[in-house]
Amino acid sequence: MRRIIRFVISDADGTLVRGEKLIDPCAFSRMMQTLAKAQIPIAIASGRCYSTLKPLFGTYADRILFFPLDGTLAIAADTLLCSFPLDGDAIEDGLSLLSHVHVRGVELCAQNTSYLYANDPNIVLSEKKRLGDSLTVCYSRDGIPFSPEAQTEEPIYKIIVFFAPLGCTQRLDNTVIRGVRTVYKSDTVWEVIRKDISKRTAAETVCRALQISPEEVLAFGDNENDRELLMFAGTAVTMYGAKHDLFSITPYHTSNVAETVMYHIKKDNISRSSAARNR
Repeated sequence: MRRIIRFVISDADGTLVRGEKLIDPCAFSRMMQTLAKAQIPIAIASGRCYSTLKPLFGTYADRILFFPLDGTLAIAADTLLCSFPLDGDAIEDGLSLLSHVHVRGVELCAQNTSYLYANDPNIVLSEKKRLGDSLTVCYSRDGIPFSPEAQTEEPIYKIIVFFAPLGCTQRLDNTVIRGVRTVYKSDTVWEVIRKDISKRTAAETVCRALQISPEEVLAFGDNENDRELLMFAGTAVTMYGAKHDLFSITPYHTSNVAETVMYHIKKDNISRSSAARNR
């Protein structure tokens, strides 16, 4: 018998969201109605912090599970279900990079707020535009980083390091910050989370709580930080235009998450009806 879908997990940017808007709001609305009727939960897994992720989904947000900051948290209706923060050593190492000649700033990402340590006004303006009121600016003092004791007591889940153009990101690896793994790296930005965590971690934790097997999960992704999630799901779908080589690990590809979700649910309904008639 074919797999029946009981849980949908989707990346946000490049899959359901472009910029600050849903790619196809009409199809998304129909998908949410279809999922509600079938009593199938949906989770959004994203590199964004929760306070900037939730508003993208408007009135549907309270019906969605969220795995923000690359799966380091799972949240439902503003209730924290599980979390996997960085330890003090990683935070200390991240802040120590402020003294590096090519580093323009270091950002510590909590559940709802990001704390930016930077003297570079361009970084400050860029992050204020991206995060709005979710950003707290903490200027470094003449290149001397703050000690971890000076930080907020909030758990920190992700560190973002900003470099000058043509800086040295390619010469840095995960050993520079203890206990982390890279989720994104370019010539000017480096993002890390705890080394044993990915979007898959939140998915596994929630699936255990809901008594849903991986084979019953339908997942969507378009980037390298979706790889573990796609490998976990029984039905994995890569978005057309994916930036990394994910197509080889997924049997399905799509340009519209909502339409694909409804297609699979329709197939499930047909399969159930056929099985019932053959009894």
